[in-house]
Amino acid sequence: MVRCGKALTGPQDESLKHLLPFILRTAMSVHSTLDLVKLLNATEKIGYSGTYTTTEPEWIGTVPIGYADGWHQNFKGTGVLVEGKRLSIVGRISMDQLMIGLDRPYPIGTRVTFIGQQGNDTITVDDVA
Repeated sequence: MVRCGKALTGPQDESLKHLLPFILRTAMSVHSTLDLVKLLNATEKIGYSGTYTTTEPEWIGTVPIGYADGWHQNFKGTGVLVEGKRLSIVGRISMDQLMIGLDRPYPIGTRVTFIGQQGNDTITVDDVA
């Protein structure tokens, strides 16, 4: 049996990879870009209902992807990749945007990877599901 759909998401069981006669890399990826980067003061609330509160001054990036694009609100706290670094989604995901905690200011337009590879790190469909 041939399961072509697995070429999109990759094998779920990593222990089976050695049985394949070829290297199977995930064909699907999801990316966006930073469209706002801002330094927030301590105790500022962000997201619907202020569900995230900064505890110290913190760089926050806004990304134009939300639950209307299929990025479910349950995915808050999951990782994204920015310049190969895994960073977290903070606050509640809104309809058309979400926020990520940044380790420093990044330029507007910096690529944000939700599913895929950046540098030496990869986020798979299974990581998100």
